[in-house]
Amino acid sequence: MTELRDPVARDCFREHASLNQQLARMEKLVRAPDPAGADALREQLRDLRDVLSRHMASEEKPDGFMDQVRRRTARYDAALKELRDEHRSLSTGLDTLIAEAADFEEVPGPFASRLRSWSDTLRDHESRENHLLQAAFTVDLGAKD
Repeated sequence: MTELRDPVARDCFREHASLNQQLARMEKLVRAPDPAGADALREQLRDLRDVLSRHMASEEKPDGFMDQVRRRTARYDAALKELRDEHRSLSTGLDTLIAEAADFEEVPGPFASRLRSWSDTLRDHESRENHLLQAAFTVDLGAKD
């Protein structure tokens, strides 16, 4: 049995789960055939940008999860750099989606496809962060003999 005892790691897992829920709500709006869905999607995209910006800043700050992993061991330095770099490209991609969504009345198919692709990229990124958190912060609580 394993357990995450570090509060930074547990908080990060919770934030990743919350981001996944927000992505699912947005994807549902993309499938909405009415203009209200487009308006709600624009609002969700802006909200996501705020949440994601705070989340990424929290991960990268001194004593954030990336800093704590780095202090535990250098073996994850390359993965941490890659994840940090992805923060920039994910933020840029989201800003592009927000700009594209500014004027449409209904969500066009190509936009929906780009949003799904970006969402999949974010989910993959968060999954790799979760794996890194597990590797760096998990305590084995195996049964004693």
